[in-house]
Amino acid sequence: MEELIEEYNERLRDLETVMAAGIAAALDRYFRTLQGRIQIELQSGQSPAAATSTRAVELVPPLLPDESDELLQIFEDLLRQATTSGLALGAELSKPVVSSPVAATIQVAEVVSQARRARRYLEEHSRAFSIAAAGIVAQAIAEQRATAEVIKDIRRRLDVLKSRAEVVVRTESMTAANSATASYYVQNNIKLVVYYATADDRTCPFCIAFAGKVFKLGAVKVPRHPNCRCYLAPYSADVFGKNAAYDKERRKHRREVLSYARAKGIQPNEGPAFFELGSPLPIRTDAQR
Repeated sequence: MEELIEEYNERLRDLETVMAAGIAAALDRYFRTLQGRIQIELQSGQSPAAATSTRAVELVPPLLPDESDELLQIFEDLLRQATTSGLALGAELSKPVVSSPVAATIQVAEVVSQARRARRYLEEHSRAFSIAAAGIVAQAIAEQRATAEVIKDIRRRLDVLKSRAEVVVRTESMTAANSATASYYVQNNIKLVVYYATADDRTCPFCIAFAGKVFKLGAVKVPRHPNCRCYLAPYSADVFGKNAAYDKERRKHRREVLSYARAKGIQPNEGPAFFELGSPLPIRTDAQR
């Protein structure tokens, strides 16, 4: 089961890498246009107060409900494929515990809504970028700094924005995939799930604490925090029947994850984890890493 989860996880990582690169390329194009506006601001010699307008250095404009753009299209493509992957994984994982599976579906409108939410997260990060860029421009006008130096400083902020865009891509991708998997379980009357955590250098104390544990479906949701790559697998309480192999594997998984944690000096934490506090993706207004 772990091998199957990791196989799907790797496919999703590859998809996320492609989509994150597409968003980074779009941000680069937007920045080239913004660079011209910044140069005009600096060359005009206006007062520092006038240069602090974030509208003047806006990178990713907000979308109206009936509008679309390339960023939204990228997110829609990402989440559509992540949803398909999640349904397929749910079906594969459910084979040992569901004798007559029902084909599950996700409404297109739900995927579009998730994509708009992901783009709004990107807008928020872009707003933090604009606040920082406006401050740099205002200070540069006051200090009469060279334009090339100012552009270099603002480009560093762009690199931060790209890294945050990648977090949005990876987290929203896993959210869509796991939501689809959970929908498959609901539609196939699966009541219990096992928490599977990936034991590597990014495994957090919250996921370690839950590894291999059995929960009622809906009692815990993944991802539990940004960049979380955990999955929920179906579980049957009949450990002496068709689910005996799954039960053995989940116990082995928990032992391995806890052993990894001890070796790394990581103390398991029962939570609540980040998203269980009701928080959206974290937004820092200072545009620092």
